[in-house]
Amino acid sequence: MEETIAELRRQVEEQQRLREAAERREEEERQAREAAEWRVQSNSLFRLLDRCHDSLSQAIQVEADATLTTQGDAADPEQVWEKLDRTAAFTSRPLFPSDAKIDYVVTNIQNKPIYSEASLRNFERDTVDNSVGKVIQALRDDEPLRQEFRIQGRVTFYDRANPSETSLENSLERMNLHDVRTPRRPADTRHGRGRGAAQRQKRNGTARRRNRRADQFCVHLVADEQHIPVYAVEFEAPHKVTIPELVTGLHQTDLARDVIDQEGDIFEFYATRLIATVVTQIFSYMIDSGVRYGYICTGEAFVFLHIPKDDPTVVQYFLCIPNQDVQADDELRLHRTAIGQVLAFTFQALAVEPPTQEWHDAAHDKLATWKVEYLDVLREIPETLHKDPPASNYRPSHWKRERK
Repeated sequence: MEETIAELRRQVEEQQRLREAAERREEEERQAREAAEWRVQSNSLFRLLDRCHDSLSQAIQVEADATLTTQGDAADPEQVWEKLDRTAAFTSRPLFPSDAKIDYVVTNIQNKPIYSEASLRNFERDTVDNSVGKVIQALRDDEPLRQEFRIQGRVTFYDRANPSETSLENSLERMNLHDVRTPRRPADTRHGRGRGAAQRQKRNGTARRRNRRADQFCVHLVADEQHIPVYAVEFEAPHKVTIPELVTGLHQTDLARDVIDQEGDIFEFYATRLIATVVTQIFSYMIDSGVRYGYICTGEAFVFLHIPKDDPTVVQYFLCIPNQDVQADDELRLHRTAIGQVLAFTFQALAVEPPTQEWHDAAHDKLATWKVEYLDVLREIPETLHKDPPASNYRPSHWKRERK
């Protein structure tokens, strides 16, 4: 009798174990189905920023031993995000690439260290520009939002210039570099860029146009069959322009007084001279292209630049290092991602009128030429200082939203 009871108990326990195992398998299969469905569902804007930062921006690999032979605003970005926050119906809509598509991009950039400006440009196209372009296109497809963000045409991130136009370029001597620790809001403009902007762009060109460098290009607005430059971009491989050099070398500078024909043997001097050379290269290109906005990208850092409308001899800068700026306890952390920063910067540049003829005339009259070769300046830095610099004291950019 006892054996029979024990056998029945064993059978009951076995059936319960099998039932629980079946329930676990069913739950695991359900979760797997949901995960698979989630991976192919389109993402909302903020989910896109989050996934791309975690999976793409932080996947950057730098070829530290690459040789040297390979060829801000400074306006408050929160004004852009405040507009987006008022459009919750847009930001919560699943309009953007799914997790599966983002994971596919991850497989394309894995094990591909950045060793040149060309490889950096490919990385930025895959991890930043394509997503920024998709967000702008989604806004453009919505009539009220197109008006709100003054998107008066198609924004293109490709390069229309002749690839053979390479030049180890001159930069501008009487340029002053200004830090913008407390970003200013740009003046509100009623019209932004469009047909009138294209006509003014034609009139406002100066006679000092030079060939661009191979690592420079302009983002354009295509409207009414016109290609209107919006802002300039320059890529610098991260093994050439390092974070310590950016942090140390970016400070208020008068080129004629502080850099040209000056000598020094400490890291701060070399970093200042190198960064001054890089900034003046893109500054020159911005002046020639008739744009007041631009940025330098190393893959690890962005230096956002703005030339004031009342003084073309000054360039303001704002340094951002997204992988350090994005912090888990920050309510605005997704705004500080690489995609978030470039998206806000693009809308700022789209909202302003192109420079006036007086601005171009002042640039032509006041800016002299500083003939400098970037690679020569880079080679002057002792290898020990370039590869093993002093620790940088970068403080993450944590602007805060104004409470109303």
